[in-house]
Amino acid sequence: MSVDKKNKSGAMCEMLAKLRKEKKLSYEDISKKGMIPASVVEQIEKGMVSPSVGAIKKITKALGIPLADFFQRAGLSPEEVNSLASARETVHIPVNKRKSLQVKGSMALIQYLTPINVEHNLELLWQEVEPRASGGDWLTHEGEECCLVIKGQFRIYVGDETHDLNEGDTLWFRTHQRHKWENRSEEPAVVLWAITPPYHGKV
Repeated sequence: MSVDKKNKSGAMCEMLAKLRKEKKLSYEDISKKGMIPASVVEQIEKGMVSPSVGAIKKITKALGIPLADFFQRAGLSPEEVNSLASARETVHIPVNKRKSLQVKGSMALIQYLTPINVEHNLELLWQEVEPRASGGDWLTHEGEECCLVIKGQFRIYVGDETHDLNEGDTLWFRTHQRHKWENRSEEPAVVLWAITPPYHGKV
């Protein structure tokens, strides 16, 4: 990314933070109003990720500010807005650059394997679970999930069903059913998750 583009991205991030604070809204407030994860909002404001037009649109909607008005306040020209809107088709994420996902009540390291600042239809997560760790509250959302146990043992509750998975096992399910997980063994587990449409890192 050129220095100029970095400056424009930084200006947008700073403007989003300024507007949110002026309206006395928390990250969670923006998350609920704009249907965007609070962690993504925080990462955008702190300049950890470059915001996509989709993410900015959701945040400005939560702020009650027209998108065009926001771009004007951030000092972007129409040409720069068009450039920002152009879709990225390839994203390389080195293993040491993965972004972590914080899930309330979850006792696991969870990392994004897919970008969180680009609009896409598939989300991949890498999960490392300590012995006797659980995933916290039940979740429900629209879409599908499939997990692959790479190491250890893993239990997943889906609706009224309990599924005990071993290394190499997979489980697919529709996510309108309530679901949660836990590692009941004395050994750590590693699990790969595929989720569509994106739920945790959607923009």
